[in-house]
Amino acid sequence: MEQHRFAEKHKQLHANRCLTSCREYVTLLRVTGLDRANVWCVPGSQATNAVVATQPHLALAGRKDVNVSASTITESDATPAESSLPFGVLVTPPPSDLPYDDGARMESPWHAHSAMLLKDSYVAAHGGLMTDYYIGVNMFVYYSWKQIRNNEYRGPDLYVVKNVDGTKPRLYWATWDEDGRYPDVIIELLSPSTEQEDLGAKKDLYEQHFRTPEYFCIAPEVERLSGWRLGADLRYHALMPDEHGRLWSEELGCWIGSWRGVYLGEEHTWPRLFHPDGTLVLVSAEVERERANAERERADALAARLAAMEEELARLRAGSDV
Repeated sequence: MEQHRFAEKHKQLHANRCLTSCREYVTLLRVTGLDRANVWCVPGSQATNAVVATQPHLALAGRKDVNVSASTITESDATPAESSLPFGVLVTPPPSDLPYDDGARMESPWHAHSAMLLKDSYVAAHGGLMTDYYIGVNMFVYYSWKQIRNNEYRGPDLYVVKNVDGTKPRLYWATWDEDGRYPDVIIELLSPSTEQEDLGAKKDLYEQHFRTPEYFCIAPEVERLSGWRLGADLRYHALMPDEHGRLWSEELGCWIGSWRGVYLGEEHTWPRLFHPDGTLVLVSAEVERERANAERERADALAARLAAMEEELARLRAGSDV
């Protein structure tokens, strides 16, 4: 009885707080003395956005009713009345000191440099600054409280999120801090110790929970290149390579393929991005090198022209002396 009176007393106070705070926090909800509360989410409201951040399939299914508990957010079998707002709800902010990586180095210099090369390529192709997109390299992605409690950290080798503020400082990507946004593209660089998970559990996670539109897996030295795109049935479908063995990324607007050359002082077969016409997307160092080469060629051409003019002038002078 005392529990009921406490809940009623704080009904209005905490109902509004829940509906306005959920959007940023998508937090663990607690009801005094209870472990569940039904929440009616108005389409487009902040509370709905909070639910979509952790359970995107609800939005895809057009559901308006959800069940919020202390451990998870799941679909509700019954649609509560609109007046059944949560009562006695306390909102707990997420921790701000979450780990941002596991401290482990990537498998090899090829793995580490490949991720940076792909990032460098995309940035170079988009003006040289991350303004309206964000690229994470070997950085954790947080998407649920269950994940945090179970230490189920997920750090893709590389991911791209489009149409976000890329200038915002980040140590990790937390969906509750990003309006429920998940990566648009994820790339995993395979290795003997990670391949089974990358092609199994992680692929399922990116498909079924993240709903990431495109997922790519690249074996060392690009011996294998696999890619999938999320279809209308919300399942991944394999991408078919072109005659060069490259895969088209609709999200990146580029081909992904192999390139043999030197990067950061090491010669390997690297994964690279290619423009729609098949030409290589140059990274910043290559652009600068081409610019310097062009300047040197222009200088050499000018020097040769001046030498020829001086030679011609000398000949004319010699002829006039005769």
